[in-house]
Amino acid sequence: MKKLFLLTTVIIFMIVAFTACSDLTPQERQARATIKTRFKQSPDGDSYKPMAWGRVVVNASYAGTGTKNVIFGETGTPPSPYSMTHRLRMRNGFGMEVTFDIRVFFTDESCRQWAGMEYMANDDPNRHLMQE
Repeated sequence: MKKLFLLTTVIIFMIVAFTACSDLTPQERQARATIKTRFKQSPDGDSYKPMAWGRVVVNASYAGTGTKNVIFGETGTPPSPYSMTHRLRMRNGFGMEVTFDIRVFFTDESCRQWAGMEYMANDDPNRHLMQE
């Protein structure tokens, strides 16, 4: 009986996991791969842990608006309208693991090239749309 329960649990988990991944577009799969590769190559890449993902969005209002944020400077401009939100845990400069909510920008719709990122504000509604 225990074996049957365990087998059923594993099968249900695999179906849910496959279904969750299969609803991603090829563009979103590529965006995730680009983000993972970039963070894994960073100085503290061994501590990188993805936690949640948004969808790839095309938001023309982000390109060229002069959005104020810590990555692009006081009047910096996100370099592209193609972006994906992402929550991650990583070691900071003091060696502590911290959680970041970021928006990653890509150079074009292929999402193969990282163009920049910004930290997401606490009141940004996209922070709550990320898939755990």
